[in-house]
Parts: sequence; structure tokens; C-alpha cells
Amino acid sequence: MKKGQAALEYLMTYGWAILVVLAVLSILIYVVRPQYVETCNVALPFQCVPDYYKIDTAGNLTVRLKNMGTTRFVINYTKCGDRILLQGGGKGKILPAGGEVDLEFNCSSEIAKMGQITPGKEVFKSTLEVGYYPYGSPEYSKTTTIDIGVKISSR
Repeated sequence: MKKGQAALEYLMTYGWAILVVLAVLSILIYVVRPQYVETCNVALPFQCVPDYYKIDTAGNLTVRLKNMGTTRFVINYTKCGDRILLQGGGKGKILPAGGEVDLEFNCSSEIAKMGQITPGKEVFKSTLEVGYYPYGSPEYSKTTTIDIGVKISSR
């Protein structure tokens, strides 16, 4: 009888200790976990260059796009919300095969909808639109979308 009671007390003591340790670990993981991971997703033949997208409190967004294909493209416009920006002064920006280009987006109307913003803490999420065509063939114009999530910086 005494052996059974000792075994039960042993299991209960260590069981509660393990439960307390698990509770403390789960609270620490919840508090210390990263709040948000920045994302940028676009369809092939394009790819977002990691860590090269940023937005400021005025809504000026820059995304570096890489051409993963073998065709040279002209990026003629970008769109964020209801704001369209012509790239390259209206002539377009050339994106060579395997090359990279910085695209600008005017997301001021989307930022205004967010209200009061705290730089470094607020996250901007949106679906952007990019117009492009193969170099020398504007009649084959296409669009692609970029799903982006990025922290808003002060500049």
C-alpha cells in the first residue's frame, strides 16, 4: 500500500512541475515570437528580391523585382489601390532577362485608409498590379499581381 502511494505522489509532483514548465514556455513563446514576417509574392517569371521592399508613411512603396525568365520585358505601369504610376517617365522601365529593377508604387490612398500610423509597428498589406510586355511587342501587354506585406518605415 505504501509503495503505491509513494509512486502516485511521485507522478503527481512531477506531473504538476512539467505542466507548470509547459505553461511558462508557452507564455514565453507567445510574448517573444516575431510579430510579423514581411512577404512579397509574385507569379513567374518575376520574383521579389528579399529585403528590397519598403514603404513610408506617405505611401511611397518601392519593390525590387527580378526577371527569372529568358525574355526582356518593359514595365510600363504600377498600380496600388486606385493610384497608377507610369514607370520610366511614361516610356517604361526595361527589365532584362536575369536582371532587376526597382518599381515605385503610390499607395497614399491605401495608407490613408489605415488612419493613425506608428512607423515600425504598423504593417501594410495589399495586392499590387504591374503592367508589362515583352520588349518591342507592346501589343502583347499583360498584368501580374504582387501580394505584399511590409512594415511601414518613417522614411
